[in-house]
Amino acid sequence: MSSTFLKSPKGQDPVIVENIFKASPQRLFEAWTTPADVVKWFGPETRELGHAEIDLQVGGLWRFTYDANGEHADILEGEYQAIEAPNRLVFSWTHIRVFNDGRRETTAPSQVTITFEEAETGTRMRLVHAQVVQEAGRLGITGGWQVSFERLIKLTG
Repeated sequence: MSSTFLKSPKGQDPVIVENIFKASPQRLFEAWTTPADVVKWFGPETRELGHAEIDLQVGGLWRFTYDANGEHADILEGEYQAIEAPNRLVFSWTHIRVFNDGRRETTAPSQVTITFEEAETGTRMRLVHAQVVQEAGRLGITGGWQVSFERLIKLTG
């Protein structure tokens, strides 16, 4: 797909991505909060998300683990700060990279807010990823959300 979902200036904080999906708010909310759905759409197709854990309650933790690529493993994790099904999710976000030699790199925590609003042709999903400290991180996150939105369209119709 060649669509662009980015609504904020590239590389600036916060990163804002948005699209109108044909699915209902409930279906999109479930796609974000059901591990079996998350592994089907989250991240690039070239790197499989091997495992998703979700404790869907305020204060509950989530963790998405990518299969190791030969050099390192990547883990994304955070804590749910607000859950208003099926209209809003807020959670912290940390990226952990574990290298084969045991070294670890961890980003500073950032925050993701997702809203799901009924629209004439489906649901407007707006994602705001804020407090990403480095511009390189914001650029990487932008590309990741772009691909994930494309895959989410395929999953939810």
